[in-house]
Amino acid sequence: MNDEFIEKRKYIRFEAQTSINVQLHSKGYLSPEKILGLTKNMSVEGVCFISEKEFRSGDILTLQVKLPNQSESLALEGEVRWCKTVSRGEIEEKFETGVKLFTVEKSDETKFVGYVNYKLIQRLKKKD
Repeated sequence: MNDEFIEKRKYIRFEAQTSINVQLHSKGYLSPEKILGLTKNMSVEGVCFISEKEFRSGDILTLQVKLPNQSESLALEGEVRWCKTVSRGEIEEKFETGVKLFTVEKSDETKFVGYVNYKLIQRLKKKD
């Protein structure tokens, strides 16, 4: 058996710490509960965030992502691919969740792609 890690992602992820509100879809309805979190990284195709809520693989989420220098949040939808515990405190647990995006609101496409491009250019400049 080959123990080498094989990267399956199509797109480069970049570090992005920004606030996020998460809502779970349940039985075709959007839950009124908003879970606060912080993004860890993003790509054109996915978002990784940390929150106090444990999600299940297959859960459908609506994400409101607050981008720097933007007055309004981006509306994204996606499916939870994985969720793992990252800390267990005496008072609260924290979970890291990976989401594969499948919907970006039409009005947010330009902002989202612009932000992704900006972050990728910053990353490339750091390598020089």
